[in-house]
Amino acid sequence: MNKKFFYIVGPENSGTRITTKLLVAAGCEGDYEHKQRLDSFVDGEVFLADTFFPEPGLVVYRHSIPHGHVLPNILKTIWRFESEGYNTVIILICRDWFANVLSQSQPERLTLQKAVVNVENAWRHIFRQLAFVNTPFYIFNTSFMFKDPWAAIKGLEWFTNLTIPEEVIKEVYDTDKKFYGGAYG
Repeated sequence: MNKKFFYIVGPENSGTRITTKLLVAAGCEGDYEHKQRLDSFVDGEVFLADTFFPEPGLVVYRHSIPHGHVLPNILKTIWRFESEGYNTVIILICRDWFANVLSQSQPERLTLQKAVVNVENAWRHIFRQLAFVNTPFYIFNTSFMFKDPWAAIKGLEWFTNLTIPEEVIKEVYDTDKKFYGGAYG
C-alpha cells in the first residue's frame, strides 16, 4: 500500500483544521480537532506502530503555528513519518493576512499588535524550517476556499489525488466576510 503523509502547516486561525477535516473526509487517517491522536508520536514518545493505524496508508496531521504556544519542529515531524516509510507531502495553509490577524485578535486572546507579530513569526518559523527539505508542497489559499469552495477544493483534490465528498464541501462557509463588512463580496 502507498504510504503518504499529508502534513498541513500554517499560522493559527489560517484554516488548518478545516483543511484537515477535508482530507479526513477523503479517507485519510487523522484528527481535525485540537487534540490529535498522533501528537505523542510526533513528540517522539511512541512509535507509529503503537498508535491507531490498522495498516499503513494515507495519514494527515496538522500543525497550527504556534502549536499550543510552542513552535513545533517541522523537520522532526517530517523525519518521524519518513522514518516509518511515509512519503511526505506538505500543504501550506495561507489565509488572507488581514483576516488571519483579525481572527487571532479577539479580546480574550490577543491584541491586534500581538496577532500581527504572531502571524509574522509563524511564517518566519515555517519558512526557516522548510528551507531544509526537498519535499513536494502545495500552497492552499483558504480565503479563496471560503469564497469559492468548489473551485479551491478542486485544486486540492488534484494535488492530493483524493476525492473530497460533496457533503463536506457544502459545510465550508465564508469566515473572512465578517472582517471586511460591506466592502467584501
